[in-house]
Amino acid sequence: MNDIKQFTKKELKGLVKEKNLLEFNRDISDIHTKKMVESVIECGILRLPVIGDISSFDQNKKYVIIDGQHLCNAIVKLPKGIYEDSVPCIVKVYKNKRDVISDISKLNNTQKTWNDENYLDAWFKFGKDNVEHFTNYSYLWNAYNHSYDGLPCGFLVDLFATSKDSFAEEQVRLDDDFTSALDDLVKISGNKKPSKKRF
Repeated sequence: MNDIKQFTKKELKGLVKEKNLLEFNRDISDIHTKKMVESVIECGILRLPVIGDISSFDQNKKYVIIDGQHLCNAIVKLPKGIYEDSVPCIVKVYKNKRDVISDISKLNNTQKTWNDENYLDAWFKFGKDNVEHFTNYSYLWNAYNHSYDGLPCGFLVDLFATSKDSFAEEQVRLDDDFTSALDDLVKISGNKKPSKKRF
C-alpha cells in the first residue's frame, strides 16, 4: 500500500545526494534539472515523486528515490518562497530488491525503455546479496564491460542466458553450453576470456 508523506526540501536534498541514490539509477542531468525547475515555477508540481522505504532489507538507507530524481533535484533548487515548507511524495514500502528494480524499470519506461544493459547494471550493482545468481550477473557484467567491448549487451544475454525473463527478474541462469560459446566468441573476437572473480 502506498501513502502520501510530506518531505521537506532538506530531506529531499539528502535523497538526491549521490551516496543516497540507487547505484544503478540513471545519472541526474543538470540540463534536465534546470528544465524541471522552470517547469515547476511555471506550472507547479504536476506529478509526485515516488519514494521507496527499503529499510526492511537495507540497514544503511530508509528512503530512496524510485521515480522523480530530476523532480526532487529541481524542488531542492527552487528559489526561496516556492514550496518552502514541504512537498507531498508517494511512499511505497518495499520488502525486496526485485520489487524495487521492477518498479523502477516500469516507471522509467515512460521516458526511455529499460534494456538489457540497464538490468545487468542493476543486478550487478544492487544484487550482491543474491547468493544463488550474483556470480552469473558478475560474470556477464565483466564480459560485457571488459572483454567484449563493442558487442551489444543483448547479444551476450541471448548467447549465455537461458531466458530474457529470468535475466530481468534476478534469476539469470547461464546456458549449459555457454562455456563453449564463450570460447568460440573469444577466438573470433581476439579478446580475453572474462574472469570469474566477484566484484
